Amino acid sequence: MSGDAKLEVLKGSTAVESKSTYEASWRQWQAIIAGGGVGKGETPATCIAKAAYGEAYGWPAILAVNRIYLVEGRPCLAAEAMAGLVRERVPQATIEKVEHTDQICVVRAKRRPEDAWHTVEFTWADAERAGLTKKTNWRSYPKQMLWARTISMLTRELFSDITLGAHTPDEASPVPMGTVRQATRERATLFDEPVDEPEPEDTDFEEKPAAPVEPHIELDPQPQAPTDEWDPRDVDAP
Repeated sequence: MSGDAKLEVLKGSTAVESKSTYEASWRQWQAIIAGGGVGKGETPATCIAKAAYGEAYGWPAILAVNRIYLVEGRPCLAAEAMAGLVRERVPQATIEKVEHTDQICVVRAKRRPEDAWHTVEFTWADAERAGLTKKTNWRSYPKQMLWARTISMLTRELFSDITLGAHTPDEASPVPMGTVRQATRERATLFDEPVDEPEPEDTDFEEKPAAPVEPHIELDPQPQAPTDEWDPRDVDAP
């Protein structure tokens, strides 16, 4: 590439193009957060990151922020969002429950009517071997958690081009809540934000199944400042 060649910015991208666009985006998310438009615990930094990830799924920024969970810097989706993506993007696909109890979940699917069935199962015994049954959400909602794990496995095996191989937050984060609280304190110090630390019922991260809005996890790395050393703390609240 020649020295005077320039990279063109994709139109409509939420990627940070310059200090001014990053600052404008930061202010916008501050206003949305102040208005209660996103889940509790979100920051402008996490919203910008989630909006960027959401572009891969073709989601508007505000929808991406409420559908994507960041676990140790990794974007995750709820099982409901995975199944929804498949039904939206592959309308000819079929997903069926074969067996579903609090001990086993068997789901089968095929992308086209003429395809052979692809079957996936996850059992309570599998969960015990993985140490999942020690979590409160698994003890309280075994049937729903088995379904979520089975759907996640199914979409990765048969529809990875649609869900981009996403995992659920429960799969991606076995870390204790104490680690989460420590990361929250560190982030709050960097961005001068108040810290709200409710005491968890259990020491495990819990994804509440079938809830309208699931808890957000705050383990994403801090965004790198633009090259001119502009600091997000320099942006005044609206």
